[in-house]
Amino acid sequence: VSQNYFQGRYGQLTLSSGGRMYHPNNGNELGDTVELNARRFIVLDDGSTTSNPNPVPYYDLAQPLRAGDTVVSVSGVMDQGAINATSPYLLGYRVHPSAAPVFTPVNLRPEAPQLIGHDLVVVGFNLYNFFTTLNDPANTYPNPPYNTSNEPRGANNATEFEQQVLKLVAAIHGANPDVLGVVEIEKYEGGPFPAADTYLLDRLNDGLPEDEQYEIINDPVLGFGGDYIKNTIYYKPGRLTLVGNAVSYNIPDPADPTVDLFDRYPVAQTFRSKSDNQKFTVVVNHLK
Repeated sequence: VSQNYFQGRYGQLTLSSGGRMYHPNNGNELGDTVELNARRFIVLDDGSTTSNPNPVPYYDLAQPLRAGDTVVSVSGVMDQGAINATSPYLLGYRVHPSAAPVFTPVNLRPEAPQLIGHDLVVVGFNLYNFFTTLNDPANTYPNPPYNTSNEPRGANNATEFEQQVLKLVAAIHGANPDVLGVVEIEKYEGGPFPAADTYLLDRLNDGLPEDEQYEIINDPVLGFGGDYIKNTIYYKPGRLTLVGNAVSYNIPDPADPTVDLFDRYPVAQTFRSKSDNQKFTVVVNHLK
């Protein structure tokens, strides 16, 4: 198994011969090239064009697949079709199995990351569309707060939203970062729902000792434009001090100078560690 990103989305797994595939630019000196990778992978498909299939094919709740897990043999019908999510679609060879493949877990998930000689923990986190504005018909086009056809992308109701919040807070607390850079957090403010960035801040700090609580950096003043999600940074003032203000950067898109290059503006902030007075800069981006 070299990639399982589309397992839950499209029922597809990328399988490769000769071990895991790595990006040719990864610098691991394993000889990976675009041509070699293209000749040694095939996509295991569920034979359906359904998005977000339920149940998820090839999914074992007790032992979810991870990149590096193995399967000895696959038999089925081969065709050629879409193996990505972006139009125009990338075509590749796919196998629709005639019998359920048997996977062997090889790359077991560690209980926690191994931190060696660290002083600070910096974590990047994709929140996968954390919207306090519920994706409910009352809030979608043409009703406020979203007065365009771009609708809220997060939870559909209060129950789903609370599930999302509890999972996110538990995962972030488990990583216990001193600096947390997040992407895909709702940018819209001013509607009947609380701002997503400060709402998450309050939930993160709920129950934490005062010296372990987080603050949020001030967003660079860039206006609302672009996408409906943004990047932001949280940090622990008990361990770090800010050096200057957060900054961002944007230039015209070379392909179309009338629009900005970045829909989700990169955000940078410099910090100083209170333990050793060292400075460092964190840049959070969400590039396509």
